[in-house]
Amino acid sequence: ENGMGNMFIGKCSGKSLLLASLFSVLSAIILDYYMALNPYNLLYLLGSIILIFILVRLLIGLSYKKVDGITGDVLGCGIELSEVVFLIYILIAMR
Repeated sequence: ENGMGNMFIGKCSGKSLLLASLFSVLSAIILDYYMALNPYNLLYLLGSIILIFILVRLLIGLSYKKVDGITGDVLGCGIELSEVVFLIYILIAMR
């Protein structure tokens, strides 16, 4: 409870998560529309968002099993894992 990650852990409600996800998807749609890119790029991006969400939920579940909660290190791991999975997913999807 005294760690630096405490200011983030448990502070996000379902409504906040939904709004942040909606903002991300809308941003992707707007960016794709104005850049007139390949229409499949939007599908790749939405697929990566879903994949990352699932993997982070699995990481949280594993964290609760192993250390009975979430720590700042788990948050950092989730961020780095999300970035790596996104890059690998996009690399595979764009081939």
